[in-house]
Amino acid sequence: MISIPDLEGPLSSKAPATLADEAEQIGLDVFGVSAQAQVLTAERDMNFLLTTPDGAKYVLKISNPAEEPAVTNLQTSALLHLEATRPSLRVPRIVPALDGSVEPPIALREGRTSVVRLLSYLSGVPLHALPRTRGVRQNLGTLLAELDIGLQNFSHPAQSHSLPWNSMDLPRLEPLLGTVEDEALRGLAERAIRDFADVVAPEIPSLRAQIIYNDLNFYNVLMDQTNNEAVAGLIDFGDIIHAPLVNDVAVAASYHFSDARGSLLPLEEFIASYHRRVKLTDAEIALVPFLIASRMATTVLVASWRASSHPDNKDYILRNRPNAQAGLSALLGQSRDEKRAWINGVCGKA
Repeated sequence: MISIPDLEGPLSSKAPATLADEAEQIGLDVFGVSAQAQVLTAERDMNFLLTTPDGAKYVLKISNPAEEPAVTNLQTSALLHLEATRPSLRVPRIVPALDGSVEPPIALREGRTSVVRLLSYLSGVPLHALPRTRGVRQNLGTLLAELDIGLQNFSHPAQSHSLPWNSMDLPRLEPLLGTVEDEALRGLAERAIRDFADVVAPEIPSLRAQIIYNDLNFYNVLMDQTNNEAVAGLIDFGDIIHAPLVNDVAVAASYHFSDARGSLLPLEEFIASYHRRVKLTDAEIALVPFLIASRMATTVLVASWRASSHPDNKDYILRNRPNAQAGLSALLGQSRDEKRAWINGVCGKA
């Protein structure tokens, strides 16, 4: 198997083998919550929904033991920062343990030690199960802009940690091209790497940078049960990183390309909504198409690599790859002048 040393860690380490009864005991002993546990889907951690007899719900997160405690604390600190500075944002709240701590280390039954956290539960319908309308895309653009405003003044010692999903590090993923079996898809990813090196990399030092959410995908967004265009909550801060602000827009926009529709219009509606709330500079606007392609290539490469080493979780890992492939084909089919004309039109600069 192809290996890149700084990709080793939580993505290549098995999630904690915690069973529901152990999660229930942790909830009771550590947080004073007597509840029934139900497993939730996760990429690298072990998460449980805890439901108390009176119907109250919490999320118990048992971090992958391979994750650096400082990185876990980055996520926790970001949520605490948003609670203090942007309380109107619908994001999970940290529930302290009985001893007042927010990240108690726990010796797991399997023999490893993990940081555990208890979060408030946000109710809503997962966006991936709903139609994505123009109203949804506009509301998501506004949500991400508000979130980025909330994170503007937040910093943390671990904010520049190594993260496989950080598409600003796309060139280092080049060795993973060999895990992409489809020749055409491999060629698209290879071209995206070249474009990043030629167009994006020289501009990075001049771009606004801050801690960004870095993963506004449809599995992380909850919509209102009675109004499916209204955002009810945003979950999973596991991919936050310090990076150019514009990359948060590009990462989120990359998920709005549908291989079924084959249109860039959904991306346009999302980007325009964000830009109305947080104005992008001319330099940032020019890079958006290339950064979207970089994220799509990152999705293809990391997902292909992980699927080859975790075949038991292959379906979940590869869920975003078809859209990434279709989006790469559409974006890389444009000339540089066509990209410029397209994104300028989206941001009202045509």
